[in-house]
Amino acid sequence: QVFGTEIEVEGYNRAQQLEVALLPAWAVVSISSVPEAADVLVDGETVGKTPLETEILQGQHEILLEKDGFKPMKIVQSVTAGNDITLDNIKLSPVDGLLSVNSSPEGASIMLEDKYLGVTPLTLNVNANLQQTLRFSKAGYQSKEQSVNLQPGEERTINVKMAPGYGT
Repeated sequence: QVFGTEIEVEGYNRAQQLEVALLPAWAVVSISSVPEAADVLVDGETVGKTPLETEILQGQHEILLEKDGFKPMKIVQSVTAGNDITLDNIKLSPVDGLLSVNSSPEGASIMLEDKYLGVTPLTLNVNANLQQTLRFSKAGYQSKEQSVNLQPGEERTINVKMAPGYGT
């Protein structure tokens, strides 16, 4: 905060004293994460690892938590001088797995659960540590399903062979 006052200078080599009680222009921000030991950056500058208490100047700030094997977490936080903040147990999500999908024949439509993703061949990010079902369909061929469960950062290729579908 800006401080201003008027003083009268006595002069004549007399000592004068001015006492000012300054108020801090920051707040203490406490940050913890699950898992712990995530790097904490405030406005792009590393300030430590979680759990952490740090002083942040008043104003709007970007707080970024990063840890190998996990997706970065960005928080835009408004800080008011003197009003301490606790950002408690911020949950970091594992990085996605990378799945390359091929089919014989090519051009099969791919659905992940109920979401259309595109046609083969296709490379896509999938949530890690989660059993998911891919469904393949193509006119003139029998539909096929395949379950996948990728580890964080895992890269996998699957090849799906579709059987011709015959009308009845």
